[in-house]
Amino acid sequence: MAQNNLEYAAQRYNVSIAQAQIVKAKVFPNPTLGSGYSGDISGQDMPSIINIGITQTFLTAGKHRAGIEVAEKNYLAAGATLEDFFRNLRAASANAFIDALAAELIVEQKRRSSEALDRLVEANEKRFRAGDLAEIDVTQSRVEALQFQSELLAAEANHLTAVIALSQFLGQWRSSATVAPTGRLDVPAKSFVLSELVEDALMRRADVVAAWHSREAARAAVKLAKANRIPDVDIGLTGQITGQSTNKISPSPQFYSLGLSLSIPLPIFNTLRAELNMARFTSEQAEKKLAGRAVEGGSRNPPGLRALSIGQGEGGQI
Repeated sequence: MAQNNLEYAAQRYNVSIAQAQIVKAKVFPNPTLGSGYSGDISGQDMPSIINIGITQTFLTAGKHRAGIEVAEKNYLAAGATLEDFFRNLRAASANAFIDALAAELIVEQKRRSSEALDRLVEANEKRFRAGDLAEIDVTQSRVEALQFQSELLAAEANHLTAVIALSQFLGQWRSSATVAPTGRLDVPAKSFVLSELVEDALMRRADVVAAWHSREAARAAVKLAKANRIPDVDIGLTGQITGQSTNKISPSPQFYSLGLSLSIPLPIFNTLRAELNMARFTSEQAEKKLAGRAVEGGSRNPPGLRALSIGQGEGGQI
């Protein structure tokens, strides 16, 4: 089912996308290369100037590390969400299998009953011809047999619908590719300790793990939003060639110069306060969602949490 189910295949791409976000977060800003030329067009024999420079943006306040942490937490949350999706998918497919199997058993039971009614009608017709049974009794048995045949046809339609629904979980959409479930429904009863089930579910269930990772990702996003409020620094290095000047008033020889520049944006109009507030609200929302599942996250990894290894899996495989 995991290999052919289209919905699960689509969900797996969320993990691949989150994994690609990690690679993106590890990339540093590209340097900027610039050059220019200026020449005298006034006819005053002034020197021409050629310059070339490179500028590099340096991330401050740990933005690079914070961005990687956010991407890694989102990747873990995506993996846990995919696992939770697969858990629900298995539950739905199990229900579909039971429905298809139950529908098949109902069809078999109604078919046997219909055949028994057909034999009863045949026996009543023989008794009627022998004068041992009234015609109204024969007619009544025929009506009951026809009514049961209608129920049999309805049961067969329900069975076919259930089988097609089960086939869709396997990615088989054509009726010619339907599956034939086999098995029995008489499963022996099992006993469970409710308190142990609840405790295990709260600490290991995939949706709880996903909520825990989402909270951690939201906390990391708050750190990144705080770091983004500190301006980055642009450092540039420029080389310049100034040509010889033959101007009679101020002649000068050709010379070379090297310049160093430093620029910092002034956060006057855009202080990124809205971004920080959004990150804080998202973090508080993630806290509430996790608290709704009665899990307290005091440690870095809650007991029973199966962490994914970063970089493992290709095409959404985890």
